[in-house]
Amino acid sequence: MFFLAIGMSKAIQFTKTSKYFTPNFYKQVVAVFKYRKELSGFEMFYNHKDTLSVPVLLYHGIEKNSNRFTITPEVFKDHLFTLKKAGYQTITLEEFKDFIEGKIDLPEKSFLLTFDDGRKDSYYEADPVLESLGYNAVMFVAAGQSLTEKSLRSTYYLNKHELVEMQKTLRWSIQSHFVQESGGFVKITKKGDAANFLSNKQYLSNENRLENDQEYRNRITFEIEESKKIIQDKMNNSVIAASFPFGDYGQQSTNNLTNSKKIILAEAKANYNLLFFQVWPKPGIGLGDGYSYNYKNDSNQLVKRIEPSTSWSGKELMGILHIGEHKVLPYVSNASNSIGWINTWGYLDSSLRAASTGNTNGSFAFLDGSYGWVNYIYSIKIDWNKGSTFGLVARLIDNDNYASCVIDHNIIKIEERIEGKTNTLIKQKHNLLINTGNIFAIVADGKNIACYIGDKKAIESKISARLPNGGIGFRTWDGKKDNTFIQVKRIEVLPILGVANYLRTAQKYDVFISDIKNPTPIDSSFDFVNSSNENFDEYVPPVGYEPIKLSIDENRVPYETATYGFKGWKNSFGSFKQEEDEMYIGSNASTTSSLVTLQGSEDWVNYKFNTLVDWYQGSSFTLVARYKDSKNYVACSFSLYGRGVRLFKVINGKTYDYGQSPQLPIPAVGPWKNNNLSISVTGNHIECLRNNESVLRDDMAGIPSAGGVGLKTWNYSVNQALIGVKKIVVEAIK
Repeated sequence: MFFLAIGMSKAIQFTKTSKYFTPNFYKQVVAVFKYRKELSGFEMFYNHKDTLSVPVLLYHGIEKNSNRFTITPEVFKDHLFTLKKAGYQTITLEEFKDFIEGKIDLPEKSFLLTFDDGRKDSYYEADPVLESLGYNAVMFVAAGQSLTEKSLRSTYYLNKHELVEMQKTLRWSIQSHFVQESGGFVKITKKGDAANFLSNKQYLSNENRLENDQEYRNRITFEIEESKKIIQDKMNNSVIAASFPFGDYGQQSTNNLTNSKKIILAEAKANYNLLFFQVWPKPGIGLGDGYSYNYKNDSNQLVKRIEPSTSWSGKELMGILHIGEHKVLPYVSNASNSIGWINTWGYLDSSLRAASTGNTNGSFAFLDGSYGWVNYIYSIKIDWNKGSTFGLVARLIDNDNYASCVIDHNIIKIEERIEGKTNTLIKQKHNLLINTGNIFAIVADGKNIACYIGDKKAIESKISARLPNGGIGFRTWDGKKDNTFIQVKRIEVLPILGVANYLRTAQKYDVFISDIKNPTPIDSSFDFVNSSNENFDEYVPPVGYEPIKLSIDENRVPYETATYGFKGWKNSFGSFKQEEDEMYIGSNASTTSSLVTLQGSEDWVNYKFNTLVDWYQGSSFTLVARYKDSKNYVACSFSLYGRGVRLFKVINGKTYDYGQSPQLPIPAVGPWKNNNLSISVTGNHIECLRNNESVLRDDMAGIPSAGGVGLKTWNYSVNQALIGVKKIVVEAIK
């Protein structure tokens, strides 16, 4: 009873300054006892080995209704209790900083827990769980929302009194989410389009222009410097870290200035030791934004965070963390054991088949958890079916920094990619017959890279000191889009002492390689390639489909995914993944949108196109009908998770709006599961429907007389749109 009495006394004192859910502090006290009781049956597993890498988790809000930025208390509790039972333990922000800087060691299964936005619900729901588990966390607050007079009236943002109480528990560290006095967006056009506030110039309506360069810099400097000053002055603490709102520091958005990333990072790095951003999971694919963990002695100040999905169970979160863990040599992988391989360009499936797409000239994949590798021999056996070039990647820091052995049908060369620019260091001719079962290898040893064809060393060169360590990957390329395809049979990575073992077992090729003993280094200006324009899309194998005939027989449905599955859907751009009972579409690392269409539906005339979808991310989801091509169709575009709908047509590439519905009777928070959205076309009459009720309709002249169906997603920022399509039914209309 001693603890309960203290807790109630503290609650009474606290509620004098808080206007948010006055009884909640008492509920926290009760919840602590409840959670501790549930913990009593746990069998804990703790690790004593030191780790080379640490994951960081990010949450925003915790409420009973989940949405893109909010997780339910039950799911949050499941996540943390599962981690605790498996032996995971939180570390403090200071411990994380010292680890990254190489000053201390940390045990395996250490992780940093963070929250963005400074929301009341995240504190009141999370704190009892943290206290029960012996966990701590970092709260990134917007100084312009939580540390001003208006915060005392807010039911959403924490105020100074609450932040002080949090800090006194010693479970919370209060850090910067910048000022954000007007929120995370700024107006960027005269008509009112908005975009991320850090990476875009603001439109000044009173002067009818965009900010100039100096005005933009001044605003960014204020956001970054002032927030640190405000928090330190009012909280009397040390602010060493900041998190970028939306995870954007100029790298992910389509911005209205080209050097925002450089400006933002220069200013932020000058003010903070650690800068946090997000890597986003993709269902069934993995984390597509680089390594998911943060490594010891990494000096670039940027910290990656995994943002758990509201749909993940605790076990699923554990699976994601397992994929990103540091992998120990020797390492072996094959077509039936591909866990951890992640594609960032083109297509890669779970059987390690890699290919280019209709939008890309090649593919690129890497092994998560291999970042900490230094000296090793990496060999790969492949069936090379299509494509002019294949590359083995070593010392991979990220997509813009690595070394590689590149083989085409008569040349082998060593390339070095630094800060997004590729330079050929050396090359030689060979006469290997490229076919099935080829074995290649790359050896990384200190500053030396050597390339092998079978058991023959083909070429070697010194590489930059900027690649002292890094993981492995492979890539394909061809001058034509959608013209590469390989099947990886086996991958083996051995410590550098394993070269002799590799040579004993490597395939013996009868291959001639010119000038092996005295290769001539190639001048740095030779064969220089800037490949920063690579697009990152998932691949859909090209398949021909017979037209699907719509019948007006009322006793049967002419097209439904329950019968056809999701075969026949093809993406034009963005990310796309088909599974047996669901189809995922969304933007990717280089697009803000996506489009998929149903092959064989081109001759359909009058029909109702029904969908059942889970809306994970994105500003709008669009149903397309009478689709003739990308410049001619009609559409119903649902926005803000189904809260409104816009009706329009596109004719010869020009868009004509036919109206916007009033706000639909949908709450401001989710969950956004099982949305039933439809479009109906009869002659020139178009209707947009939700739950089979007409929301918006009009007659349109000049639209295509026939055409197929499609789906589109969109968001202001790249890689921020994702829809799960669970069911599609198309019915003919008499």
